[in-house]
Amino acid sequence: MFESEMVASNIKKYRTEKSMTQSELAEKLNVSVQAVSKWECGVAIPDLWKLSMLADLFAISMDDLIGRKAERKNKQIMIAVAGDGRRTEFLLFDESGTILNRKVLGACNPNYYGTQKCCEILQAGIDMLINIVMKIDGIFIGIPGYNSKENNGKTISDFLARTYPKTDIMIRSNIHNITACFPDLKQATFVIWDTGSMVYAKGLEHSQIFGGWGYLLEKEGSLLSIGKDAISAVLAEANGVGEKTSLTERIIKHMGTHPLEDMETIYRQDLSSFIHYAPYVFEAYRERDRVAEKILSRNFRYIAQLLHCAQENVDCGDTIVLSSALQDYEDIVVSLLQENGLRNCRFLMPSLPQIYGACLQCSRFCGNENIAFEMNLRKNYQNIAKKKKEK
Repeated sequence: MFESEMVASNIKKYRTEKSMTQSELAEKLNVSVQAVSKWECGVAIPDLWKLSMLADLFAISMDDLIGRKAERKNKQIMIAVAGDGRRTEFLLFDESGTILNRKVLGACNPNYYGTQKCCEILQAGIDMLINIVMKIDGIFIGIPGYNSKENNGKTISDFLARTYPKTDIMIRSNIHNITACFPDLKQATFVIWDTGSMVYAKGLEHSQIFGGWGYLLEKEGSLLSIGKDAISAVLAEANGVGEKTSLTERIIKHMGTHPLEDMETIYRQDLSSFIHYAPYVFEAYRERDRVAEKILSRNFRYIAQLLHCAQENVDCGDTIVLSSALQDYEDIVVSLLQENGLRNCRFLMPSLPQIYGACLQCSRFCGNENIAFEMNLRKNYQNIAKKKKEK
């Protein structure tokens, strides 16, 4: 990707300019002095995250640090933004599919947090990345709760246009992050679940959304409702009005105490925090826990109803694309939907999270659509995900 000698020279140069010793730099980066020494000798190169931290510490761009400013001069630089009920991910990348930086901030659903908070989070993340390279050719934003036909859509769009008047920006609902991964599908239904659940039916003649009313009005079908059901089941068992469940042990381990003994935390935490309990239900389901089976059966019955309704009202075919939010439990999801009358459907699931689809949307928006870009972007993001798991 870049010359180790140039990186080594620049780390030493900028460290010296900041009057920092190798030991001081190592402490700020939470690495050993030996690691810094190897970087400056060209024996090893910092990973992407450490390079980003170094650039921030030295108050320079990533291009300055790796000595690639001239190389990037004529390349398109873009920003993709993808949000869900828990976080908003920002990715800085170029037309070759090389990922230059990544930031993750809090959730920004305007229906839940308000348009002002949404705008603040979007601006904070975009500014962090713009400060690295200064000039951005295009930005694509795919977030939950956005609707261009409603007041929040116009408010957010107008704010971004005023804040970044020289940059082309496209903002859409986060369902577009998923549809971008399957551009050749002319007919399909797309399922997205998080704090809410939604089915997007894409037909030859028209498209339509089913569900998608959000956490306040949807009582079933979302990861939020599954997580809340898990807590309720544990409390019911403790009170003697519910069945025994292995969810209790899992949730106590997660919280550090029994929910009944810390109701204050339960009620003070953000609603989206309940999503973190959803995976325990799927794990308990694998072990044939009766309570987990009932929770998932009830929630996926609702999703199946939305899908049946979509297929009856839109010529969307029999292909169902499932959000990657449940990638680790794809077999369970497919099985539950098949049990609810969807046995003859073809199920697909993106192998990468929504931010990958947002990058594809952004690249196409900027007129840069090619297989080489997509393959390189996929490879680079998979490398990032691998390093995150190793940490």
